[in-house]
Amino acid sequence: MRLSYDHKKRVFVMFFVFLILLTLYMLRSYFGAIFIGGLLAYFLTPWYTKLLGVVKRPLLAQSIIAFSTILLILLLITVFIFPVVGQAEILYDHSDEYILTLTSVVEECSNSISPAFWCQFVEKMEIDKIKQKAKDVAGQVGIFITQGALDILKFIASFALFIVIMGFSLFYFLGHGRDVTQHVSTLLPLDESHKKKILERFEETIRAVVGGNIVTALLEGILAGIIFFCTAIPFSFLLGMVVAIAALIPLVGAPVVWIPVTLYLIFNGSYAKAIIVALFSFIVLGAIDNFLKPKLIGDKIKMSSFAIFLGVLGGISVFGILGIFVGPIIVALLVTCVDIYRELK
Repeated sequence: MRLSYDHKKRVFVMFFVFLILLTLYMLRSYFGAIFIGGLLAYFLTPWYTKLLGVVKRPLLAQSIIAFSTILLILLLITVFIFPVVGQAEILYDHSDEYILTLTSVVEECSNSISPAFWCQFVEKMEIDKIKQKAKDVAGQVGIFITQGALDILKFIASFALFIVIMGFSLFYFLGHGRDVTQHVSTLLPLDESHKKKILERFEETIRAVVGGNIVTALLEGILAGIIFFCTAIPFSFLLGMVVAIAALIPLVGAPVVWIPVTLYLIFNGSYAKAIIVALFSFIVLGAIDNFLKPKLIGDKIKMSSFAIFLGVLGGISVFGILGIFVGPIIVALLVTCVDIYRELK
């Protein structure tokens, strides 16, 4: 019995989709490294093009860019991550001490004859629940640090593999990124205008979410860390990194860090430092969020902050930390496909 052409095509498509899903399943552990390598290649392509015009040899230009990028990443990790890990360990070691200090300050404030405005606020707080929550958080940090110490060799091996795969991905996509994009584009059963629209939306979202958000988040984290350090706030490196992470998440941002830091200074009687931190954070970090970030991102992404926020949350739940970038990209592509579907009707 001979199969019709349409039936053969359906069978082939099913087999093709099966192979794609199987390949994605096999590579699921390395998706993060491949994805980051591709993103780096996208942003470093202009540098690669300029270098290629000088050396005239694609493989040499790809090798120089990939090797230099890996060295820079390792240097940044050495400079920033190790101090943060050290401060996290100190925080865990002295967690009970800080909890007792906070409790004593709160109790003194509650027993004050003439409580100030923040004392009136503190009196409404449930002290026992705060103490228990603080202990729970400290315990989780301790488990994380202890586990990391026990599995340090495994972590180093995993991280080395991540760097190697990321480096190879960066090397490959620098030379063949456009070819891969064109091959994927030919598989889409759409008009050229619609393919172009999807590709443009994809690139715009990457530049907006990845480029604009990362630049502004890093800047906020560095500036917050500096002001925390200058005002002698404990764990300034760690808090600066938390600010950078919080700044990546829409509708959250740096206030979730600097407001508690300001309250901490007030509770400890450091009113001048509290005013400095509050004013600096409100003016400088606020200016980055409200002026610099919109200028870098512009209207390219064409999505509401709420849609981006949902994309980030959903992306984190599925892809982990990479979801901060992958989630909004998926949502943006969905919005574009909805627009294309309306045009096809």
